[in-house]
Amino acid sequence: MVPEVGVQLSVRITDWVYATVGYSFLYLSDVARPGDQVDRNVNVQPVPAGVPALIPPAAPPPTFRSTNFWAQGLDIGLRFSF
Repeated sequence: MVPEVGVQLSVRITDWVYATVGYSFLYLSDVARPGDQVDRNVNVQPVPAGVPALIPPAAPPPTFRSTNFWAQGLDIGLRFSF
């Protein structure tokens, strides 16, 4: 479920022109964003000379990091009715 709330107000300026302004808010909880999932740890230990290359130590297991996401929107407009 993605809850969104929106409000819009319209004002009649003349018989054929309306001005509108609106606001919307969107909220998502428990979102896995791609930038938070990348493990930036790098094994920089050199392999000694003469030693066969072994599998480097394993990095920590991947964990899903979640966060909340919200977005806001503002819209302004004119409507002409003939």
